[in-house]
This record gives sequence, C-alpha cells and structure tokens, in this order.
Amino acid sequence: MRAALEVIWPLADELFQPDQVTAALPGVAADPAALRAEVDAVLDTVLGAATLERPQAAPMARVGGKAGREGVHTETFGYLLAELQSVARAHPDATW
Repeated sequence: MRAALEVIWPLADELFQPDQVTAALPGVAADPAALRAEVDAVLDTVLGAATLERPQAAPMARVGGKAGREGVHTETFGYLLAELQSVARAHPDATW
C-alpha cells in the first residue's frame, strides 16, 4: 500500500485544480478546490487507521500548463484505456 500511495500521490493534486468545465457550471458542478480540506481530513483519518503516512511527493508537473482534464495524460494512461476497452469488448452485454 505504501508503494501504491507513493506512485499515485503526485496525481492527487490535479483532482482539486479548477478546470474549464466546472467553471462553466457554477451552481451545478462542485468547485474542486473547495473540496480539498474535507477530502484531506477524510484521507488523514483513513491513513491514520491504516497506520500509513501521507506521502510527501510533489504534485506531478503539468505539460504546457495542461494536465489530464485538458487531455494531457501520461503514457501509462494509454495502457489503462487499452485494458478497459479490451474488457468492454470481451463482455459487450455486461452492465457496470
């Protein structure tokens, strides 16, 4: 679990960054930045119960000021999408 947290933690900051879609939907979409404190409190509780420490990894750098919500992804994301597509194609009548 520690190793997984170290790998994924640099991506967590992006969840709380404002983007064009949420900005265009005031009163409909939640402001991601406003959720940070509550999410951090819950994560601290869960990590404490699991006897895990919060990783100190820096957030992942943006590419040209853009990140995942603007369509800029890491190479690993392509492999994940391919795997998800293969599962969906293998089970076309499945409901998720």
